[in-house]
Amino acid sequence: MSVAVVPNISDIGLSIVYDAQQEALLDIAFLHGLTGHPKNTFEIVDPANAQRRIFWPQDLLPQKVSKSRILTLGYYSNFVSFAGGVVTQNRIEDISASLLASIADLRRDTKTESRPIIFICHSLGGLVCANALSTTNYNADLKAVIAHTIGAIFLGTPFRGSGSATYGHILERVYKYFGETNGDIISDLKRNADRLETIRKEFHKLVNSRAEQGRRLEVRFFFESIAVKPSWSWSPWVPSVQIVDHTSAVLEGYDALSIDADHLNVCKFSKIDDPGFTHVVSDILQIVERDKREKAPTENSGVHVTAPFTMGDKNLNYGMMGNNFGMDPTAMWAARRANNGGGSGDSAGNVRGNGDA
Repeated sequence: MSVAVVPNISDIGLSIVYDAQQEALLDIAFLHGLTGHPKNTFEIVDPANAQRRIFWPQDLLPQKVSKSRILTLGYYSNFVSFAGGVVTQNRIEDISASLLASIADLRRDTKTESRPIIFICHSLGGLVCANALSTTNYNADLKAVIAHTIGAIFLGTPFRGSGSATYGHILERVYKYFGETNGDIISDLKRNADRLETIRKEFHKLVNSRAEQGRRLEVRFFFESIAVKPSWSWSPWVPSVQIVDHTSAVLEGYDALSIDADHLNVCKFSKIDDPGFTHVVSDILQIVERDKREKAPTENSGVHVTAPFTMGDKNLNYGMMGNNFGMDPTAMWAARRANNGGGSGDSAGNVRGNGDA
């Protein structure tokens, strides 16, 4: 298999970090959060070698999802540009449209417009993704990217749905713990919390609408189980805080799994058997198989497509209702929830309650 990899990852715009080229059957796009970076956000020091860093979208994921093209999306991610302040209030719309346009350009240039795509997002970058996917006034190229999006995996994204006051509290918490303690900017964030609440509602509406139309957009949610100290102080008098807890991390009607990490590290995996990485890979495979099953021809259509869709060491077949997991994706997801005691489980499989403080 011929694989092309771009060694340098751009801070802004789209970078290809892995590409199976003609054998690629899926696009996977990574989106960082505020104050994040398209590489650093998903990179971690190798616990076995402090001199080496592991960028799991490039170093680990291709081992499990080999027939894919993996992308990173970078954007100006300071708080002011996201939430308002001295920059136009429409900044998040500009970011969303620009990111979709970069994907659309790549897919048009490589004649892969109809390829399914999955987004993997960290923190408030998940709201940038949600806004991009739920905006309706795009041109045909951008709408095509949305139409072929089959899933989104959110790592520590605040989807709490109890109103703008809650968003204001989360935003203030994020800013104080990962930015400067500038009261004016925190006020800007709170004032713009209404916009984030609107994004959440529109995205939820999109997910429900796609399900009703039989073009399901699968969503998966993860939250951190470890509180974190603010970046500006390690004083014992400054409390640690869980930025996005179980309640905040999901849309209504869905569940979330915890990962044993704090908010900054919930999206970083160092090895193939890392429980968090295993969960994410499993979700990717489930999303892909459900999409193939929904697109599979009926028995009477006269069309029989059984070419194997091999994603790493998993073998998925077009047009076949079974799979090598021994159950369908929905049953697998439900079983994993059941194994976690009906609530959310941490990345080691330990049972946790549904309302961590």
